[in-house]
Amino acid sequence: MYFHRLASAFLVSGSLIAGTLTAYAYQEQEVRRPKLIKRAKRPNFLERDWNGIYFENLFEDGLVGERPVPSSTPAANPSKVAGPQTVTPAASPTDAGSFTWSQVIGNTVIEDEVKALQQQLTMDVTTPGRFKSDYGKVHQSYSMLSMLFGIIIEYDDDVRWKEMAPLAQPAFARAAANSRVGSLQAYNNAKLQKENLTELVRGGGFGNQQKPVDAVDWASAVKRSPIMVQLETTLKTLKPHLANKTEFTQNNETVLHGASLVAAMGQVLGHPEMDDAEEEDYLVYAEAMKKAAGQVVQGCQTNNYDLAAEGFNLIEQSCSNCHDEWR
Repeated sequence: MYFHRLASAFLVSGSLIAGTLTAYAYQEQEVRRPKLIKRAKRPNFLERDWNGIYFENLFEDGLVGERPVPSSTPAANPSKVAGPQTVTPAASPTDAGSFTWSQVIGNTVIEDEVKALQQQLTMDVTTPGRFKSDYGKVHQSYSMLSMLFGIIIEYDDDVRWKEMAPLAQPAFARAAANSRVGSLQAYNNAKLQKENLTELVRGGGFGNQQKPVDAVDWASAVKRSPIMVQLETTLKTLKPHLANKTEFTQNNETVLHGASLVAAMGQVLGHPEMDDAEEEDYLVYAEAMKKAAGQVVQGCQTNNYDLAAEGFNLIEQSCSNCHDEWR
């Protein structure tokens, strides 16, 4: 009897425990059950709801007034970045900085020429003794640098060193003027500007402490004599490369570079602030040289040897005619 009651007690206890566990299980399941998220119903739109928001006909309803007249300004030519452009026959504007230099000389030609002059100065400005005998070469290099950085200041497109050009150009002009003599003072200044140029070419700043110029003073930026020296050197370089079509094809980039430089120098020689710029015949010769150089550039760009050779002959002819009258 005792054992029977004990078994019944155990049975009741087990039932209570099982019931409790089941309740906890249901409670846990209720806790873990994800909450229902009420979402907004999808809106219904009627056709009239869209009236006035979008045009039924863009050309009839959206365009109002007269059709605009296309601009007469030529579109930008993406090839300007890669190389120089063909010289246009239009007369040069007289306002400083308004000339479209990118039609005469490409930004890569300017950059390559500046780098070449920097390397030349590295060889020529070494010691006071070397400078005393070679100061004429230094004067020539700084004169061309002053001219090129004057062009950079006025350049109508993106070109390297444009930000530093108002500092560099007058500094190179002073170095050119000082280098007319082989004194120690001239050497020290030439060495300083050589270091400034080297830092600039490497991607740094320009360490000159002088005030930057607002505009190029072409009367003091470069003289006619150094330009003539550079013209003679460039034409001697170009002549053998235009002797025949094979030479022209093999040296196309060199011819394009030199012809672009000749065209730029022709533009500078005809600037109103330059010496003898008031002489009509002198301007005619400078303009003829610039146009002929542009023809050589066009021949290089189109791989047309006959056009380039004819342009080079016209350059020599304009130079010869000018020298016959002005020398």
